[in-house]
Amino acid sequence: MSLLKNQGIILLFSFLCFTACRDSDPDAITYQITFDSLERAYIVYNPYPDQLNLPLVFVLHGYGGSNEDVMMYTQMNDVAKEHHFAVCYPQGSADYNGFIHWNSLLNLGDAKDAEFIEYLAQELSDDVAYDASKTYLCGHSNGGFMAYHLARRDLGIFKAFASVCGTISGADWDSLNTMLNANFLQISGTADNVIPMNGSIQLYGDWGGAPPIDSVYIQIGQLANCTAKDTIQYNSNTTEFRYGTCQDQHVYQLTVIDNWGHGWPLSTLKSKDIHASRYIWPFFNN
Repeated sequence: MSLLKNQGIILLFSFLCFTACRDSDPDAITYQITFDSLERAYIVYNPYPDQLNLPLVFVLHGYGGSNEDVMMYTQMNDVAKEHHFAVCYPQGSADYNGFIHWNSLLNLGDAKDAEFIEYLAQELSDDVAYDASKTYLCGHSNGGFMAYHLARRDLGIFKAFASVCGTISGADWDSLNTMLNANFLQISGTADNVIPMNGSIQLYGDWGGAPPIDSVYIQIGQLANCTAKDTIQYNSNTTEFRYGTCQDQHVYQLTVIDNWGHGWPLSTLKSKDIHASRYIWPFFNN
């Protein structure tokens, strides 16, 4: 979920553990580190601690949320246990108003969140438990903005990205003149009035500035010299617009859910909507 200051909705999840501790799931452990003089926390869920070279998926919460919150509502741990991968849930930083966020060029805070995530990914990938060639990242809302920002930074750490109900920031859009050097999936709902698909974002700060999300993907496809665009009706409510045959064999996909709002999709019915976590993993693992 997200925080809408200008619409009078304040939803702040207060969980933050500053000592290494076990959550309700014994395989989910919260750690504390100091990065750039700030105390930072992250959760690692590893259902197979005795196995080596597991894929690793980063999941980023939305504005005003927390890592514990996003771990619960995405149900990504269930998918990880089923498909044999680990999950990392970093905690964002406080913005100028004290709300937890990701500093993805939105002029809301000055913490080095992108560098923190990249550092954490590299540190965990150095552990033999995780496979550096199978490190991925997805984010919800503000976490989706950060997914685009990290893809734009292009350090080669993450092999694929997904944004759920997010978009690219105006600052990242203005500098988008080279291809995204990783597979990228965007999931959007036509009824999302927080991050509308038509680009008419009215949140405080520099959230806006990017065009409609379909125009973003046209540009992304052109920059990667994609020569194929497929439209696939996934189910009665969900349509996939997939750019393929691209430079370096990357795939860029926009998935649109009719009448879906700003939440993380969790439908278990193939005929209606999607379960975002179960939908994202095959895209990552393709």
